[in-house]
Amino acid sequence: MNLALLERGFEIAAVSFAALSGVVDARRRNLDLVGAFVVGLLAAFGGGTLRDVLLDRRPLFWVARPEYVVLVLVLALLHLYCPQALRPLRRRPVQALADVLDAVALGLFGGLGVQAALALETPPFVAVLFGVMTGAFGGVLRDIVLNETPQLFRPTSQLYAVPVFTGGLAQVALVEFGASASSALSTGALLTVVFRLAAMRWNWRLPAPRPESAD
Repeated sequence: MNLALLERGFEIAAVSFAALSGVVDARRRNLDLVGAFVVGLLAAFGGGTLRDVLLDRRPLFWVARPEYVVLVLVLALLHLYCPQALRPLRRRPVQALADVLDAVALGLFGGLGVQAALALETPPFVAVLFGVMTGAFGGVLRDIVLNETPQLFRPTSQLYAVPVFTGGLAQVALVEFGASASSALSTGALLTVVFRLAAMRWNWRLPAPRPESAD
């Protein structure tokens, strides 16, 4: 598959899922349209903006594609005022829906972050970290604005950064072993999503730190 076309498709899907996760959370907190729109923007654009700033990519991805801003606004309007248009999404409990949307966005944005870094010839491990930043930072901003501890930093939260880190490692490894960039991007993103959903389903967490012994 053409890499540019795949990246564009992933980007549209990632923006949509991330924005919806933000809008769903905003509705749960009884925010109005302006609040939901802002939270959706932060969730959808936060990670990619950080990536573009650190990699010195200009213009920022959402400035180059202003239709993404319109897409976030449309999704906010639909979710708040035309719930029947998104009826299939509303069959899940609100928090579960937001978490699933966020998991998909995490994988898509993570893969795109790795690919963007590799395209600029950053070292492989650094490219993986760019994937983690791109995937997770929008969710961090969303949670901060909603006055919640970001999932990335919750000691009792299921694995969040680990899935996108693992997906990024797989993506970089595939590229190093000669796989096409498009197949590596697809595989890394899929692995992240499946890993994150499995962590939520079976409550996988990192081991708690051992308490310091008293002297």
